[in-house]
Amino acid sequence: MRALAPRPPSASARRGYTKIKQLGKGAFGVVHLVTPTSPSNATDAKRKLVMKEISLRGLSPKEQQATRNEVAVLRKIEHPHVIRYHDSFIEAGTLCICMEHASGGDLDQMIQGHIQKKSRVAEAEIWRLLAQMTSALEYCHHAVHLLHRDLKPANILLNERGEVKLADFGVSKMLAMSQQLAKTQCGTPLYMSPELCAGKEYGLSSDVWALGCVVYELMALSPPWLDQCGPRGFPGGISGLMKAVASSRISLAKVTPHYSSELCELLGSLLSKDPADRPALTAVLQMPVIQRELPRPAETAGAAAEAPTETPTGAGAG
Repeated sequence: MRALAPRPPSASARRGYTKIKQLGKGAFGVVHLVTPTSPSNATDAKRKLVMKEISLRGLSPKEQQATRNEVAVLRKIEHPHVIRYHDSFIEAGTLCICMEHASGGDLDQMIQGHIQKKSRVAEAEIWRLLAQMTSALEYCHHAVHLLHRDLKPANILLNERGEVKLADFGVSKMLAMSQQLAKTQCGTPLYMSPELCAGKEYGLSSDVWALGCVVYELMALSPPWLDQCGPRGFPGGISGLMKAVASSRISLAKVTPHYSSELCELLGSLLSKDPADRPALTAVLQMPVIQRELPRPAETAGAAAEAPTETPTGAGAG
């Protein structure tokens, strides 16, 4: 009797997980909402995760190893305001990464909601979100030496309690301990720093600039630079936009009448043209108004004790 060929994995399942629905699709792969196929307890049975499927076909051995290194970094990240890693494995030439599911949408959706309601985001809410974003970025920069490089409202997720969950390190890059600068141009032009748009070296301060752009959008309900767009888009297209970012300054005229001088002054410093003039995130975290929005150490320890423990089941990607 001829042996049967192994059946390919079901389109609705991956090893140990059942797909519920597709959440998105991009140049690098597909994202699904999944649930464990064989839950070990009642908590697992209700848990929903996000699975990113990234095809490794066509990548050189060096590129595949770089991708595995990225996953190894994700596995190390443990912060209340960064999406939590759960599992990873390689199946049929596809790298699958399972991460925490944030069910509260993202900041882009939140901003669109305010636009539809014709209401501004309350200043207290902006301070709360800023504190959580700053805490997450500062941790990534200094604890795991990781640049985000694509910070924008769509990549800042919210959980069911409206708490920040920084996500999408798909274009991130490890920072060597001895070299904190990089030249690679990537990310979204509207949120790219002037030095990056000019093709110059950049470091941690480029993420600080992008954080300022996100805060600006929360305050103005519009990304920076769009006020210079004409009916046919930005003059000169993407290259024209990048030239404007490199040579112009972002006007705060749209936000200063509606928010406190303290918030507007901090925003102005985050958006300083010279990277050296932007504040260090550690300094921002020490501001009293930011400190009031962050949990006390005892509260953080209590939350960590209550968090479910997750043992990675697929070491194949590492």
